[in-house]
Amino acid sequence: MTLARLRGVPVFVYHRIVAATECTGALGRFDVRESEFHAQMQIIRELGISVVAPLDIALAQAPAVSVSLTFDDGFSSAYQIALPLLSELGLNATFFLTTSNIGKRGFLEWEMAAEMSRAGMRFGAHANTHVVLTTLNRQRLRDELRLSRQMLEDRLYCIVDELAVPYGFWNHNVLAEAWESGYRVVCTAKPWPAQKGERLVTRTAVLEHTSLSEFHKLLNNNPAEYLRRWARERGLAIPKLVLLRLYPNLLGVRVSKDRQ
Repeated sequence: MTLARLRGVPVFVYHRIVAATECTGALGRFDVRESEFHAQMQIIRELGISVVAPLDIALAQAPAVSVSLTFDDGFSSAYQIALPLLSELGLNATFFLTTSNIGKRGFLEWEMAAEMSRAGMRFGAHANTHVVLTTLNRQRLRDELRLSRQMLEDRLYCIVDELAVPYGFWNHNVLAEAWESGYRVVCTAKPWPAQKGERLVTRTAVLEHTSLSEFHKLLNNNPAEYLRRWARERGLAIPKLVLLRLYPNLLGVRVSKDRQ
């Protein structure tokens, strides 16, 4: 018996794409090899699947068969590797930038981001300092969300409607401030297809160990593949919250020194 496909639009989130010349040792969990990324994009192109932005999903304007490609953090590989390949294949993506990292070693320069914007790529905010937003007081939270949005709009001459919460941590205060700050979409890290018409857009991470078979299943809204990831995420949810409160360094996340 074959389970029916899940409803919704698969939204993939990438971080750093690693060039073939750099794949000499072990990669980080969130790194994806250039060859794997190329193969994944080829699958999307060959299947003729429409690539949409998270905002299109939230506005229920995504075609019946579509996918959304997003990148977090603003690594320089977005310009050096992802942009040429996406342009070659006629695809687009939404890049969520941590504005305080722009210009730092390993990250995008403003000029790179501007060229990407001119090439048709979209940009969203990933906060200003990549801190866990739920650990901020209301004023700090407002500053993180509004400053990053304003900087992107001023420097890239584009409208920034979308926010991706760092590390996937969010709560009602974060959502309330996001809407107040002018965002129309908030992207999370829940591994499940995003639902059309919902302003909270769920995303599934493409990781170093994600095989082409797994990618194809996720692209086709395979229930078993999503349920496997969802179950793992739910199993880790409470331990993550405990570590976030007591030992955030073990999670490798940045938290506010003056927590709420």
